[in-house]
Amino acid sequence: GEAVRGREGVVYACGEWEQGQLGLPRSSLTGSPSVPTSGALISDKGSHLPPVAVVDEHGNISRPIAIPSLLAGHHVVQVAAGGDHTLFLTDAGRVLACGRNDCYQLGVTPAGPEYLAGGSRLEGSKCLQDGYEGREAGPEPQQVSTLRWKRVVEMACGDAHNLVRCLDGSVYSWGLGSSGRLGLGNFKSVPQPCKVSGLGEERCVSVAAGYYHSFAVMEGGKLFAWGNGTCGQLGTGKFESCCEPVQVEEPGNGQRWRAVRGGEYHSLGMTDVGSLWSWGLNNDGQLGHGDEERCGRPKGISELVGTKISCFSCGPNFNVAISNGSQVFSWGNNRYGQLGHGDKENRKVPTMIVSLGGGANIEKVSCGGRHVLGLDRKGRIWAWGCNESGCLGIGDNIPRLAPVPISNSDSLELQEIVCGVSHSIFLSKFSASEVQSRKFYQEGLLHHDDVVEDGFCLYQYGVSSRFFPLSLAENFASKHAVAISADFITVANPQLDKRLSEVLDRMQELALQASSPLERVRILALAAYYELGGAQVALNEVSKRHITQLMERKQDSSGLVPLGSIRLGDSRHRSLLFKLACDRMGVPCALLRGSLPPNIGEGAFLDTTLCSTEEGYEKVHHWNIVKLEQEQCFIVDTVGLPSNVHMLEDSSDFLTQMGLADKDQE
Repeated sequence: GEAVRGREGVVYACGEWEQGQLGLPRSSLTGSPSVPTSGALISDKGSHLPPVAVVDEHGNISRPIAIPSLLAGHHVVQVAAGGDHTLFLTDAGRVLACGRNDCYQLGVTPAGPEYLAGGSRLEGSKCLQDGYEGREAGPEPQQVSTLRWKRVVEMACGDAHNLVRCLDGSVYSWGLGSSGRLGLGNFKSVPQPCKVSGLGEERCVSVAAGYYHSFAVMEGGKLFAWGNGTCGQLGTGKFESCCEPVQVEEPGNGQRWRAVRGGEYHSLGMTDVGSLWSWGLNNDGQLGHGDEERCGRPKGISELVGTKISCFSCGPNFNVAISNGSQVFSWGNNRYGQLGHGDKENRKVPTMIVSLGGGANIEKVSCGGRHVLGLDRKGRIWAWGCNESGCLGIGDNIPRLAPVPISNSDSLELQEIVCGVSHSIFLSKFSASEVQSRKFYQEGLLHHDDVVEDGFCLYQYGVSSRFFPLSLAENFASKHAVAISADFITVANPQLDKRLSEVLDRMQELALQASSPLERVRILALAAYYELGGAQVALNEVSKRHITQLMERKQDSSGLVPLGSIRLGDSRHRSLLFKLACDRMGVPCALLRGSLPPNIGEGAFLDTTLCSTEEGYEKVHHWNIVKLEQEQCFIVDTVGLPSNVHMLEDSSDFLTQMGLADKDQE
């Protein structure tokens, strides 16, 4: 199984679910056996609704279903799928896992307290499978805690083992160890990640996993392999397994390895010029050389000479590749129609899929055990092959011998697709502003080094509020002519919001007249204060009423409010406007949600009686911290008296406590 990386988004899943590989919660509904559900729902009024079963009449999950535990609490940027398990990578470099755990492939089985301090302290010889119990894991994703000290940037899944690459270029592996697939110098399984040594001095830039073997591409273009090699799939010229990394032969002609994929007993590699090479077992013609002779060394695929490959994927005994011209080729075993040619005949050389040549513009592809998914430029999913578990996501369990588009799949706004053996995972594409918006929604913090992205959104924060990405909210409003949420969503985009751009121009013009950096901050704070209504009694209520009337006058039912259209803004709007102005002038400024520090908001600095009568108001107040010369930090509140900024005498401990320490020191 291969990994895919995209921008943060919602993760969807379909297909085989019995081992928990889809990450969906389970519940017994109306006396039925435990089945996957959509999870507990929360209405706009905060009331909890019962979970809804997501299996169809055949007991399959045949439509992509959002994984609820990942929707609310994690920023998923990459997904990898193996035999019966799945890994998820967050933007913080954390790895979560779900699915089958009989070979410790989830990495969540305790290995004894002395080995929990970090992956670099684990020793493969002391973390053996023998005698360990407690391999059961729940169906929902769990964090691989051993990796919490490492920032993971890439993952790869085999049938029952995993590889991860960390930011420092190191590689870790865990799970089933037979055939030496973990690269730890033995053939034993390990329950938690262990560091793979023997990769030389260069940094690893990519990892990949076949069913029973593994690869690492190094910074200089070298390729290392380990694991099962009995069919020549390691590419060393020998037909034997190896439990330590060994170098794969170089492609020659000055080319370097750029990417690699593994099937069950064969492998494909792509060079830096886009040429494709293959080696290993060839009983179904999966090497693409026109014969069935196995090959122990990398050999260029002659049928693709002159064709630059942009994307490729391996099934157990077949392959699919995409050229720069969006032509899609497939070859190898075709027992289930997974080659997409409308029949079940094997192909011994790469053959173009004719039905995808008429403007389908497939950009990405992923091979499962017996099925294939493709993603085109419009965001549509194309699916073909075996479908007995509903893994094609079409809504039934009928196989497809040729590619078919999944209706309405473009509405999922997908960025990436990945196939496990009998399940499929989809990652939606959210923009940088949506990533930043959800991060602030969850954490209540924008660092002073973070510039506000165009399209950044502010949400009502409370028990009844929910996060909805801007693209999802816009799509929903466009289709249904009604807002996706009962709460207004404020959108800051000076590129599209003419009045907001004009307001920021005015603020900048005023601030340029300041005689000192601190005076500039005071002017910007006062400008934000007066641009959005100045002093108001019960500001939150007044602002909400103003925005409601504004949207009614515009006859706008989308629930999306441009920041520039607001004349009476509460602390959210004022602090965001101040942050935008500071960003434009290069003043380091943080945006925070929550109560002000003790003894800061007393007296004239912040009179909360002017702001709101809501209980718990201080928990949703928004304010700013600016950093000026000589690391001086000042608290700014644009609701009370904004010109009365408060200097932090000893700011280092406070900034660390608030999560605002310099990023290069974190």
